[in-house]
Amino acid sequence: MDPRHCSIPPNVVAAVNISGVIERGPPGARLPFADCSRYTNFILVKNGHLLIVQSEDIPSSEAWRTMAYEDAVADFQAREARISQRLSVVASLIDTIDFNKSQFVVLVSDAQQTRLVTQCSDTIPPLTAPSGWLPRVQESDLYVCQWSGDRVYCIWNDQQVDVFMSFSVANRWRVQQMITITHLLERLKINITYEPLAIVVRGAEVLGLVMARVEGRLLEMRDRSRTILWPNFMKQTLCLKADSVWMIF
Repeated sequence: MDPRHCSIPPNVVAAVNISGVIERGPPGARLPFADCSRYTNFILVKNGHLLIVQSEDIPSSEAWRTMAYEDAVADFQAREARISQRLSVVASLIDTIDFNKSQFVVLVSDAQQTRLVTQCSDTIPPLTAPSGWLPRVQESDLYVCQWSGDRVYCIWNDQQVDVFMSFSVANRWRVQQMITITHLLERLKINITYEPLAIVVRGAEVLGLVMARVEGRLLEMRDRSRTILWPNFMKQTLCLKADSVWMIF
């Protein structure tokens, strides 16, 4: 992405998000909670290029809700210190990775050394989008303004837009689902999402979806009543998005 409108100076590596990831599988194929994979992602950006570093889980205390205030604050600060220490390890290895060629890497610590290893492309599920539905815009043609959690605020075609991309290998199915269901709703002329504008690509690889600037609330289970006259398969489809990013006018 073109970072000229972004406040991050060129060639500076910035951590724009640090989050825990629980790999539970797609809807309809959920893993038992005890079998879920957990890890911590560091989302780094340099000169408009993302690098997503998967590392060992940094858990928070399960009992913080019942702790005394002072104990909860101390527990939070201890976890923040562990995150900072982990980030410093990533930073010490950052020159070993080319931001232009890699997007997903894994922090590996073993008897040999601590190092960053590029995620094997065979383990990264490809994203697809219907041809002829939306224009395709190269990632480099988006002017990034701000990185924010599960989306990137950009300028494209002289308008502010939201770009939804995958910020972990485990959750790429969410972006795929967003593309698939948005296309379905458009085809059925069901107008309950903000306008999809383009598919983001890098070369021929599908990366994500450009949407009109999103303002609103999440689709919730109580919104099922709005589908009373819709086919049953639409009710089921909408339920899949209850924990994701669909918006209601």
